[in-house]
Amino acid sequence: MRSDLVETKERVSAVLVGTEIVDGQAESPVLERLHALVRKGYRAEIGLGADTDLVVLRHVGRTPDLVLHSDGVVEPYPGRWPRHKRSIEPPQPFRAGDVAEQLRFMRFLDTIPKPSLRDRTRRFRHKYIYLPLVVAILLGVHLAFTAMLVAD
Repeated sequence: MRSDLVETKERVSAVLVGTEIVDGQAESPVLERLHALVRKGYRAEIGLGADTDLVVLRHVGRTPDLVLHSDGVVEPYPGRWPRHKRSIEPPQPFRAGDVAEQLRFMRFLDTIPKPSLRDRTRRFRHKYIYLPLVVAILLGVHLAFTAMLVAD
């Protein structure tokens, strides 16, 4: 077996450490931005549609949904927004590779509030409280009309 084809842990870690030190880049801007947005409460949806070079990031609070492209550009989600987010002004797209844009992106991250209990329980309330309540009211109205018709 050839010794140049066998990679040891030391060689792999030296190569990785070497590329980080030589290139001067600690991380890719895409992964750095993805991690920052996920820490702020965004949920990544991967594999939506035929576009495989982007990640849709959705936030449960009153913060705009975003799209992260493979080159690091972050822009507002162009699709349908939920009703509780339609009055929110989306930010201008954040380009990659520019220090001023990275600072603007970091300032945007500072403005994202933590999701409140009301925001976090929105799906539960709609599914298990509001929908059964509406069905019960409609059923009650239907039974009242049926009782009125039978009583005559």
